Amino acid sequence: MDLETLTAWSSEHATALGTAGAILLVALVAAAWLRRALLRAAEQAEADHEARAHVPGELPLTPAEETTTEPRPPPDPTAEGPPPAAPPPANLVRATAAMAPVLVMLVGVAAALEVTGLLPVGEWVAVSHEALTRPLTGNTEDPITALSLLTLLFWLGAGWWTSRLLQRALGRTMTRRGSDEGVVASMQRLLHYVMLLLALGVGLEAAGFDLSAIFAASAVFAVGISFGLQNIVKNFVSGIILLIEQSIKPGDFLTVDGRLVRVRELGVRATIAVTLDDDTIIIPNSTLIENSVVNHSLGTDVVRARAQVGVHYDSDLDVVRKALEQASRRFRPRETHHDPVVLLTGFGSSSVDFEVSIWIGNAFLRPRILSQLRHALWNALKEADVVIAYPQIDVHLDGVVLEALRRRGSRATPADEREA
Repeated sequence: MDLETLTAWSSEHATALGTAGAILLVALVAAAWLRRALLRAAEQAEADHEARAHVPGELPLTPAEETTTEPRPPPDPTAEGPPPAAPPPANLVRATAAMAPVLVMLVGVAAALEVTGLLPVGEWVAVSHEALTRPLTGNTEDPITALSLLTLLFWLGAGWWTSRLLQRALGRTMTRRGSDEGVVASMQRLLHYVMLLLALGVGLEAAGFDLSAIFAASAVFAVGISFGLQNIVKNFVSGIILLIEQSIKPGDFLTVDGRLVRVRELGVRATIAVTLDDDTIIIPNSTLIENSVVNHSLGTDVVRARAQVGVHYDSDLDVVRKALEQASRRFRPRETHHDPVVLLTGFGSSSVDFEVSIWIGNAFLRPRILSQLRHALWNALKEADVVIAYPQIDVHLDGVVLEALRRRGSRATPADEREA
């Protein structure tokens, strides 16, 4: 296009160009104003959050401190606490402030191109709408279109994004109130599944799917599905029960089928756990519901560790007990708020048997801590001059047998003695 042609086109479309420029200017001003307003709203939300947070250097009260009447000592004015995290509303407003001006400018550019005739946006919209509403199946009453599928995906995405925001808000709230990490993770997972289920229902309804027909069809196939997916449904229901009941949480130490494991993730269908050998195992949730499972972390943060030792029958039992008690009390890896227990468990064939019990905070460290405890008990008994018993057998022979052995020995020939 040469200069004369461009000049003629500009004079012919002067009005359209002026309108397009005005539209772009209005869009630019609107985008800038919207961004500034949203950023101010985010700053105000963060300021309100900081005003409600604790002062620097002072931690929030724990549940135990909330129930006591004793005042907490004043905070150190020189200490600087961690800055409070931005609340979810502020994060949402900042994300909107980043995206909204871009959308406003895109709408303005599209309107300007439409006015000048350079880009037939209206025709493109009409063609796109026709393509999106074209039935993909032969059903003319309730057709499935690309627009309905996009609507369903939009609601699923919105539900997932909303679930993430609600999970963060729930996690901050429960953590601030002193809830356990396992409880927080379980409640967040349950909230996630509920939000996705709601988003799926709303998305299907918004996309034009007849939910009553879907429910009727599911009732028809319920019998067949119950047989084919019996185990999956059972594990799914068991997972929901575990999430609601909170009897097993991530981080708990369990004994399942005689094996000590630590729960890493509690899913809806199965639970992922780690063994002492760092092997990852997948446990169906129905196994945790139907079978007897020992939860070492339920209601307590410590587990018991036992070490057995046997001493000689000639030992002074009072000296033995005192040595074992002193050694177990001096043992540092144990939990100090539980006193060690020394018990005389029985009289064996070769030893007097004792059992020393201590409490530790990590069940996975029990083999290592028990090894250290046995070393400490060994050294304590050695210092007390106590003999640790070992199996031994005393053989007693009658006089007739001894006499027969002597006679046999006296009959031995020189050749036999040389062979011997």
